[in-house]
Amino acid sequence: MPISDDSRLSNAGLAGLAIAIGIVVALAATMFAMKLKEKNRSAEAYDYVVNLPSASEAEASLTNPEHPVLKIYVAEDGTYSVDEETLDEEALHKLIEERFNQAPGLRIAVRCHPDTKHLFLANVMAICRHVGVETRHIAVTTER
Repeated sequence: MPISDDSRLSNAGLAGLAIAIGIVVALAATMFAMKLKEKNRSAEAYDYVVNLPSASEAEASLTNPEHPVLKIYVAEDGTYSVDEETLDEEALHKLIEERFNQAPGLRIAVRCHPDTKHLFLANVMAICRHVGVETRHIAVTTER
């Protein structure tokens, strides 16, 4: 049976449609990749390098008896503890605020497990900044 001109036309139309869809998908993927690259580039602008002292070096700077020190430990799993009491972020904020209101010269010493994610340390620093505590010491313990 001979192929009619109509079927050739519809095959050509389908082929053209497939090519057009391929072009649209390629353009969309390229645009997405460019947006993602731009987003990553803007995030890199806020990277900072911080050299953290050892726990013993930070401890030596906290021996001034004139200013009280609140010692916070951040465990590997992100739990906060003060005086061997485990606190969540909200309770830690309340405690720091209470202690700072009692003693405006309050200093904060934050000690972190070496495998603690930086977000948990950043949360403590943000709480201190929000409350108004200006002196914060950071140390990373070397024990695992």
